Amino acid sequence: MIKPSSIRASLRRRFLLLGLRQKIVVALLSLTLPLGIVLLLVAYYTSSYQISRQVQILLEGRTSVEKREIELPLFAAVAVAESIAGNPVTANALADSRGREIYLVPLLQNQKVAIPGTSVTVVDYRGRAVASNIHPSPDYGEDPAVALLLRS
Repeated sequence: MIKPSSIRASLRRRFLLLGLRQKIVVALLSLTLPLGIVLLLVAYYTSSYQISRQVQILLEGRTSVEKREIELPLFAAVAVAESIAGNPVTANALADSRGREIYLVPLLQNQKVAIPGTSVTVVDYRGRAVASNIHPSPDYGEDPAVALLLRS
């Protein structure tokens, strides 16, 4: 095994044999190499952190946009349903079969729902379709969710 003192002595002898220009080059390299390595590591970890942070920000932004893309049609559908349910024309038309044909059916047929494949249907107390924005009107008489709503 080689002793550290012998390695140091060997390096010192070689250094003393070098010319002035070579000694300056060795001295500058021995000082700047560790500093360069430290700066390289710092730059690597900083850029790595910045890249991962930017990716996280982009993913959060995309998630927010997708969330809004889902929420907006749902809010629009709920707003249409609430406006029809709270409309006095709807209540009057439910009580009057002629009113259904004059007011309620045209009102619902002019409703466009923001979610493709969905419909707005007004049902009576038994779950039978009174009017709908699609033809033929869907039958919710046997639907357990509608039955649960009608019981409450």
